[in-house]
Amino acid sequence: MGNRKSAKDWRDAHKNAKTKLLKIENQIKTRAEELCKTNSSVPIGWGATGRGLEKMRLTMGGLSTNNYIKIIETIEKHLADKHPHQQGNLFN
Repeated sequence: MGNRKSAKDWRDAHKNAKTKLLKIENQIKTRAEELCKTNSSVPIGWGATGRGLEKMRLTMGGLSTNNYIKIIETIEKHLADKHPHQQGNLFN
């Protein structure tokens, strides 16, 4: 019976998990913004098609983590399609 977690243990575990999740979400956002900056001509949709990503990047603050991941996927796919012999295994 001594192995049961107390409320404090659960609170600490929850706080640690939230901290780790926030760190990962910030890393995803940073990566998406870096890719947008270095690949500003890649159209991603959401009204930015044809204008590229640079203008879209200014309004990215309110996007969900899933949308940041979609941006990363779109840019990575574009880069892989552009140079399949070089990018084929880069993102695996």
